[in-house]
Amino acid sequence: MFVFHNGFWLNLHQFVRAEAFRRATRAAPELDPAALSEQDRGAWLSALETYGDLAKRVLVFDPTLVRMANALSVIGEDSNLAPGVVEPAFTAALNVAAPIYRTRIWSERRQANDEWIGQAKSLAARHEAVLAAALAAAYRASWPGDPILVDAVGDAGPNDAYTHDGPAGYGAHTLFSSSNSRNFGDASLELLFHEASHSDAIEEPLRRMIKDECARQKLAEPENLWHALIFFTTGVMTSRVLAQAGNGDYVAYGDRQAVYARTMAADRAALGRDWQPYLEGKVPFEQALHDLVRDAR
Repeated sequence: MFVFHNGFWLNLHQFVRAEAFRRATRAAPELDPAALSEQDRGAWLSALETYGDLAKRVLVFDPTLVRMANALSVIGEDSNLAPGVVEPAFTAALNVAAPIYRTRIWSERRQANDEWIGQAKSLAARHEAVLAAALAAAYRASWPGDPILVDAVGDAGPNDAYTHDGPAGYGAHTLFSSSNSRNFGDASLELLFHEASHSDAIEEPLRRMIKDECARQKLAEPENLWHALIFFTTGVMTSRVLAQAGNGDYVAYGDRQAVYARTMAADRAALGRDWQPYLEGKVPFEQALHDLVRDAR
């Protein structure tokens, strides 16, 4: 279901964009230009300047950033980025930045990425089939027919993971930050399936069923209820699968992150009251969806 990558060029691209963002917002850089030689400093700052506009865009929605992530993920590890993979200005910027990143950052980053991939692959190998079936049944939807491309990167934006349409042959493309400890351990299993649920094959039917139920009840559609539903359902099902495997102490990701508990408080209360019984087989799907849409407001 998942194909894991740890690629130099995508990691470089994500890092340069993140450093350009940090520079624009006056945040501390991870790579201090003052630590570089005069020649390298000029090259590095030139690359950040080229990426200045990209740093203002939203990773998951901007078409240029999506195209670049997809293109850079599936190329090899050549010492120079060939023409035509991305736009010429970004090709030039990445090529001047590459030797600096390779010397200063890449060795440690590659190792961290490999560590994250190793434990995520191990968890997926043990639990993927059961968890995928449970979530598909709960959502009444089917996973993409093609595998999901999963890239480990140092920088994945403010949420530490995001998913968008994938390159040809993949059902979606997820980028995970291996620099955040919250993404490690058993949480990586839940996060893999949370992000996979953002594939069009799953997310679109969820959005549509909520929209249609709101129309039936003549109610305004609750903002982001579909996302709260993904958080809640993935957390419940992952906790159940892990408990069956002997880890009964797992706490769902959304329950451990105060920001999600706070911003989704009303939705989470309705999900616990109306959706949880459906996940436990106590009420039918139609009743659970009806009550959830009525109460999540």
